[in-house]
Amino acid sequence: MIKRDGQRIAAIAMAVALMGQNALPIFSLENLTETVTIEGEENQSLIEETEVEKATEIENESEETTTEKSTEKEESNKITILHTNDTHGRLKADSKVIGLDTVAAIKNNTENSILIDAGDTIHGLPFVTLSKGQDAVDLLNAAGYEYIVPGNHDFNYGYSRLMELFKNSVKLKNGQNKLRLLASNINKDGKSVFEANHIKEMEVNGKTVKVGFFGIATQETAYKTNPNNIKGIEFTSPVNAAKEQVADLEKQGADVIVALSHIGTDESSDPTAYDVIKAVDGIDVYVDGHSHTTFKNGEKVNDTLLVSTGEYLSNVGKVEIELDENNEIVNATASLITKEEASKITPDANVAAKIAEIDKAQGEILSEVIGKNTIELDGDRNSVRFGETNLGNLITDAMIDETNADLAITNGGGIRASIKVGDITKQDIVSVLPFGNFIVTKQLTGAQIKEILEFGVRSYGESLGGFPHISGIRFVLDPSRPVGDRIISLTINGKALDMNKTYTVATNDFTAAGGDDYPCFGDVPTLNEYSSLEEALANFIETLQTVSYTKQGRILAGTMVDGVIKVEVEKEYLKDILSKARKAGYISKVSEEEGKITIRIYNAKTKTEQLVAILEVKDATVEEVNTLVNEINKEIENESTNPEDENAGSDDENQGGNNSGNEDDKNQGENNSNCGNTSNNNGNQDENNSNTTKPSNPQTGDASILGFVSIGIAAIAGVFANNRRKNI
Repeated sequence: MIKRDGQRIAAIAMAVALMGQNALPIFSLENLTETVTIEGEENQSLIEETEVEKATEIENESEETTTEKSTEKEESNKITILHTNDTHGRLKADSKVIGLDTVAAIKNNTENSILIDAGDTIHGLPFVTLSKGQDAVDLLNAAGYEYIVPGNHDFNYGYSRLMELFKNSVKLKNGQNKLRLLASNINKDGKSVFEANHIKEMEVNGKTVKVGFFGIATQETAYKTNPNNIKGIEFTSPVNAAKEQVADLEKQGADVIVALSHIGTDESSDPTAYDVIKAVDGIDVYVDGHSHTTFKNGEKVNDTLLVSTGEYLSNVGKVEIELDENNEIVNATASLITKEEASKITPDANVAAKIAEIDKAQGEILSEVIGKNTIELDGDRNSVRFGETNLGNLITDAMIDETNADLAITNGGGIRASIKVGDITKQDIVSVLPFGNFIVTKQLTGAQIKEILEFGVRSYGESLGGFPHISGIRFVLDPSRPVGDRIISLTINGKALDMNKTYTVATNDFTAAGGDDYPCFGDVPTLNEYSSLEEALANFIETLQTVSYTKQGRILAGTMVDGVIKVEVEKEYLKDILSKARKAGYISKVSEEEGKITIRIYNAKTKTEQLVAILEVKDATVEEVNTLVNEINKEIENESTNPEDENAGSDDENQGGNNSGNEDDKNQGENNSNCGNTSNNNGNQDENNSNTTKPSNPQTGDASILGFVSIGIAAIAGVFANNRRKNI
């Protein structure tokens, strides 16, 4: 019909042109319903009349063509693949998240559609972790998902739990739209653990279209979940697996082949999704996850359409595939349904009701008591963004407990609430850590660690979301020194920082990616990934049962006076400080100087008493401090008769004494950026990669109470005095 219109238009155009030249030919076209005759100027009116008639006919024909083309499109073999990836438990709608109830509505309103997910879905926010993924799987089923590939974080509950969840999911739908977990490159004892592929047969305009799906998971799962979660599991080559699956699906007669992949496009990954596509022929659509990449309209790689929606259900992907009468692909296009567009869609009532049901049930779970607290754990914004808090100490100690890293760093902006004295519930943990961040380990040099900490205290005395809360580290900073060179003493697990040594550092995934503009972290590859922060904290509290955490002087503000560090402390932590000093063989002398109570700590083991630290107590009298010293001496005398305490004073062994201050100063004298520069440290990769010495009592400080080189006992001072705090 389109060809016939063109011939008619050409005939009229030629007639008009020849008329202008006073020509007298006669034209006849086989495809015209009538003959156009031009015999001379006397037939001008006939020509004009014919021209009008033909123009009208062309207009009508054009309308007919448009109508028929529209009808043809509606009647064509079109299927739609709706897809999501990397939601990390963000399944409920909010200002940025679309929500599964709306995803279900999109699915229900899209004819001949299949809904699939590319992994990292059932773990993340507490909304899904509280039930260890069961609520997530139930919602995916309710929303109409049919296929999912496991992401590395979907193994965070353990391989056995993942198997259990998806075995149950098949039963939930009673044979309808079963949520199948597909993965062709995950083996145990040489056999595939999960279903490798599956063909979905769709009836489209009276024809059967076979759409074949296969799953491939990232080999990085071997170190991007806790290794205990995947014991005995082997992740084989995604490329080899993809080749096998394409061949198998073609043999089964698949008309369309879709790869469901949690591989990603980050250059640091090997292989990437690009590598798989370029190495494997026959993949029509490649739905990807893992790298959180957003392809607005997909990307054509060879003959394969690569798609990914970004992260956190901010978009729903849509791939429309046109097939001819032989089920051959004519065209495939990709687009994204954004949060803004999705907000205009009425959510599915059944899924919305399911979400409400889960919320109600989780209220009971969140009320579960997991421990008791004897001291309020400070997570106030005006504390965690200014300096060390006991809650920050508890969280970072939990990170060490989870990962066995040398040290831990997390940002104060991620701590969102305090925990009152009394019962600690799961709701308390969720309130403190609401973001679903997971723990990451990386290997950094001492120079990189110092640069990171210098960056974290650059605005000391002012509110900063990136203020570092730490475990395994102690340092003193002098706020009067230039930014980037404020730390005057720094130790890791009681030993002076070695600028060239490689340490294993635990942090959260936000900071690990360079969040809060932290240097170095984003330039270094991930060593391993672990559970979420809130899970690690809850487990740690359950282990402790009773929590009595204090601020321990992990971060102190002070100055250097004649080679000795001077810090200000508070009375409430003084007993713990002086008690440990006494047990370690140190002596203290109390005086009042210029209206301030001053305690000088001396090393009595040297021939001449060596001054190692000066403490200024801002809220005590000389009499109170002397009374406290006498009480401590009596307690230690009583303890000396108890065999269990015979080693109480040996915590300072192997600490290198207090004469290494010059070496420490030498190591820290430069502040050049070392981000990503680990080329000279390969020989140290296997040294000190785990903190095998656990804290003797994590509630009051680690075993190396004399942590600071050239500061001695001031290392265990309770808290730096931060008089610059202000309400923000």
